[in-house]
Amino acid sequence: MLFLKGLRFGLLLQLAIGPVCIFIFNLASNNGFLNAEAGVIAVTMIDSLYVMLAILGISAFIKNQSTQRLFKILGSTIITYFGLSIILGVWGIKILPEINLFTGNKVSSSFIQVLLLTASNPLTILFLIGIFSAKIVETNMNKKNIKIFAFGTVTATFVFMTIITLIGVIAHKFIPALVMNILNISVGLGLIYFAITKVLKKD
Repeated sequence: MLFLKGLRFGLLLQLAIGPVCIFIFNLASNNGFLNAEAGVIAVTMIDSLYVMLAILGISAFIKNQSTQRLFKILGSTIITYFGLSIILGVWGIKILPEINLFTGNKVSSSFIQVLLLTASNPLTILFLIGIFSAKIVETNMNKKNIKIFAFGTVTATFVFMTIITLIGVIAHKFIPALVMNILNISVGLGLIYFAITKVLKKD
């Protein structure tokens, strides 16, 4: 069944896309299920957009080396900013603004933050569009089958990230505050390391 094949393919893609997954886990651990799940919806929306762009054939545009370099620099800068925000947050210092679409609603802020992080992640842009485009060519699917396969792929994002959210919420209940702070610092450093390696990596 094409939907299940798309679901399996999407799960494999999620295993390869790291920083957003780490951020969702951190969000769930520190802010609870609803905030993280708002982020999951944001990730799913952006992945849906990139899959749609792949179907439209925009992969030829991102193969341009100058375009790829621009994506990597801008995306890595934003990821580094998120990493620093997590680290400084351990000491109560906030550098990311609370973007509340409704008064007192932190969920909307989480949604916007994850939307920005996912949209700017160079690995998501280059990897997801490129790989999905190659998969379409490889399997030689018609438009109807492509849509079914794509729906399975996007569903995998929602399922996988929701599982990460649940793990993050459970971890918060059993992990002491000191260990959580160490984990937060590690997550922040991991995001910064990811961003730097992507910029320095030669194509």
